[in-house]
Amino acid sequence: MTDYLEQISTVYNMPLVDLLIQFNLPADTPASTAIKDLENDLFSVTNLRSWLQSRMQPAQTNATTAPVEQATPTSVVIATEPVTTPLPTEHITADKTVTGKTTFQELLDWGVPEDAIRQVIGSDLPAPTTVVKDFVTHNGMDFPTIKAALQAEVDKTK
Repeated sequence: MTDYLEQISTVYNMPLVDLLIQFNLPADTPASTAIKDLENDLFSVTNLRSWLQSRMQPAQTNATTAPVEQATPTSVVIATEPVTTPLPTEHITADKTVTGKTTFQELLDWGVPEDAIRQVIGSDLPAPTTVVKDFVTHNGMDFPTIKAALQAEVDKTK
């Protein structure tokens, strides 16, 4: 899934200009620009995530509490505790769900027998760290078909 500046701006309720200023991106950068296309020395997905996490603040629970100031676009606060809320750019799936990032090792760890995997892919298993989708597409097979067959095998183990 590709994320765009417009999505980040909307999800985090921040003006696009703040993103552009923070990462020294050209002012005329379109909101429809894919995040991955902006990679440079000052901008990376990792830096973006860190900056967004630093801007995330818990909701106010007491109406008498003084308002919290928002960070300015040029200041970066380093989070001291890990943020457990997944960012929209992260790939989060349910347990034991075959996706485009699933490896053969994960299938084995989920209890799918090697023989069942061999039968579905029609060959011997590659290195366990190989991503199933990469293997399947490299060998000219249809990933959605293989994915469904492997998911059926995973579901048998539940």
